[in-house]
Amino acid sequence: MSRLNVDQIYTRTGTGSPAIREMPVFSVQRTIDQSITTNTYNKINYNVVNFDSNGYWSTSDYRYTPLIPGYYVFNMQGLVAGSSSVPTQMIASFYKNGSLIRTGNRIVLPSAPSSSSAVVANSLLYMNGSTDYIEGWIIAVAGTPYVFGSEVNNYFEGYLVRPD
Repeated sequence: MSRLNVDQIYTRTGTGSPAIREMPVFSVQRTIDQSITTNTYNKINYNVVNFDSNGYWSTSDYRYTPLIPGYYVFNMQGLVAGSSSVPTQMIASFYKNGSLIRTGNRIVLPSAPSSSSAVVANSLLYMNGSTDYIEGWIIAVAGTPYVFGSEVNNYFEGYLVRPD
């Protein structure tokens, strides 16, 4: 078994594949309330970048477009509340290139829940390194929902686990 030395970790490999230091990682969050439409998927506009090692997050389109092809893990959580009545069901999802590709957990709430609830989604997806992009979306059924502006409860993050 061979071991990596420091030069291998912090430089490009001979084949041009990214070394560990260059592996993309990002974390964004939503810190202010966002109104959403009931019974339809809504993109969460993550307005604060915590970190983005390679600058692939678009603050205008609220999407991640990695320029290194490979397999990425994505995680998101959305906290939804209601202004006059909270939703009865919620689902967090990923859209890849504008189309629904993965859904996370589905929460079914009682007809009159007393507080907001969070939904999560996690996925391992292949990204081509040029045109593929990923976004975090949420659907809320019934009620008068909005994405609650809380940095600890509304986040979207991801990282490259294996370059292609």
